[in-house]
Amino acid sequence: MAKLGKVKYLDISRARQLFPMLRTHVYLNNASTSPCPTPVRSAMAEAMEKWTTDAHVYESWMDNLQETKALFSELIGAKKEEIAGITNTSTGLSIVANMLPYKKGSNVVINDMEFPANTYPWLNLKRRGVEVRVVKNVGGRIRLKDLEEAVDDHTAALSISHVEFSNGFRNDLKAISEIVHRHGATFVVDAIQSAGALEIDVRRQGVDFLATSFHKWLLGPEGTGFLYVREELIDEFDPWATGWLAVENPEDFDSMNLNFSKTAQKFETGTHNLLGYVGAKAALEIFHDIGMSDVERRILDLSGRLLEELEGLKVDIVTTKEERYRSGIVNFKVPEVDRVLEGLARRNIVVSKRTGGIRVSPHFFNVEDELQQLCRAVKELSE
Repeated sequence: MAKLGKVKYLDISRARQLFPMLRTHVYLNNASTSPCPTPVRSAMAEAMEKWTTDAHVYESWMDNLQETKALFSELIGAKKEEIAGITNTSTGLSIVANMLPYKKGSNVVINDMEFPANTYPWLNLKRRGVEVRVVKNVGGRIRLKDLEEAVDDHTAALSISHVEFSNGFRNDLKAISEIVHRHGATFVVDAIQSAGALEIDVRRQGVDFLATSFHKWLLGPEGTGFLYVREELIDEFDPWATGWLAVENPEDFDSMNLNFSKTAQKFETGTHNLLGYVGAKAALEIFHDIGMSDVERRILDLSGRLLEELEGLKVDIVTTKEERYRSGIVNFKVPEVDRVLEGLARRNIVVSKRTGGIRVSPHFFNVEDELQQLCRAVKELSE
């Protein structure tokens, strides 16, 4: 399998070779889905071939899952034992929302900028009598003081995205965790727009639960993801749903004794998308080869340069320019946005429409020339 090797910051010519799509497209849509890197494709193709000839492929795939958990745990500053396999972010957040204990008068806190994956599981709790408090954004920002006003001693959980999907606003996880924990509440993070784009340290940032999937910034297949459960909480909570993998020794097949695993595997249910995790492992190896600090620095540099380029155009920039609140996502509005998007698509410039604006999300493999191509096209299409 081809590996990237140590790639120095801004020396990305070899990195770009891993993405055949870049030969024909200006791909700036990683907040939606990423292009498939060749190591991911090769790993999954090899696994498929092995499936046709190896009678024991299942065992090797299960070993691969454990290796993938270890790589992911290193990426977010966790232990492998704190990682559970999930199919997607929605599932991870639903597991947490449904297993937390709620008393009479309990509330949970969310905000009005979240993707539905991080609102629906919490809104569904209204049927159980849980109050759902929605913090309103102010100018595309979630203010700490507004979160602090919403959280009280009856708050069971505050759930928030590390990076908001529409405009890329980066929430200060450490500051929010301090607010949440002062009231004895649980801090839940949706990391789908930050894992693989920004450095994460769940211990330093005070995260209790974190859920993410691989098909965006993490460059992996759909249907694969992980749930982080802080070690001290594994024994405290019981799974919302359970299955044969949740126990201490799944291969014993002792169906009459439910002995939950002492690790986060306790929150898994049945058989995983094991082929998907083969691709996920290959994707994680790319990040470990480069280093997340360089990945983040590259992405923030590109999003910052894009904001500078957009300053010269007649567009309404929705994303903040303050680096501590920025991420890999930039959103701006133009008149006749649908016509402009159609024009960009004809030029093989791939972006998304979100909240009435054009959302651009470059990854470490993008280059400045691609940002300039986008801006020239937007200018021409807007005239």
